[in-house]
Amino acid sequence: KIVLEQSGCQQEALLELLGERSDEWAGACLLPTTDPFVQIVSKNLNKLKDSYLTPVLPWKDLFPIVNKVELYARARDAGVPTPNTLHGASVESAASWSEAIRYHVIIKPSQTPEFFAVFQCKALEVNSSSELRQKLAEVGRNNLDVMVSEIIPGLPCNLKAYRSYIDRNGRVLAEMCSEKVRCHPPKYGVGIVQKTVPLDAELCRLGRNLLAALDFSGYS
Repeated sequence: KIVLEQSGCQQEALLELLGERSDEWAGACLLPTTDPFVQIVSKNLNKLKDSYLTPVLPWKDLFPIVNKVELYARARDAGVPTPNTLHGASVESAASWSEAIRYHVIIKPSQTPEFFAVFQCKALEVNSSSELRQKLAEVGRNNLDVMVSEIIPGLPCNLKAYRSYIDRNGRVLAEMCSEKVRCHPPKYGVGIVQKTVPLDAELCRLGRNLLAALDFSGYS
């Protein structure tokens, strides 16, 4: 078992390792489950597909999924509710927009890995227009693409996930629902304690509809 951190250099080390072991591991199933490793496999699929079996989509098909701006737009088209967000606006217009929906708001990245490398978190909570201007200026200095989003209130236990495996013919081979019990960091972190819950009919319907609209296959 190989444990790799999610830094850029070690993503490249993973790619190098897979190349070195391609003969020994030929035919093995390659199933990355975190965004950074999914992305590096997707971007290098032509180098890997002759040695490994993987459900990861080519980058041209995966990018609209891992990019939250694109994903939210497609979700709305598929009838899946999304938070109110503002993307690509100036600091001033973001402040006036957030005032209209009331603070607090969060700044979240269009793609998580680059943002996390700078801020060591998945989102920044902002409590005033002055703080928003300050944080957006910092985001700009790091050339990060972000959106400002309303906060949907509630406890971590209200966060449920739909997980599935879909084959290349669009058939759902396996599915489950889970619930976050504890996050790290709190509020906007990774679910470090989760539990399986009974299938939620509405969540399953929305998840299947979105994945079908994305023409997605593999693990979600």
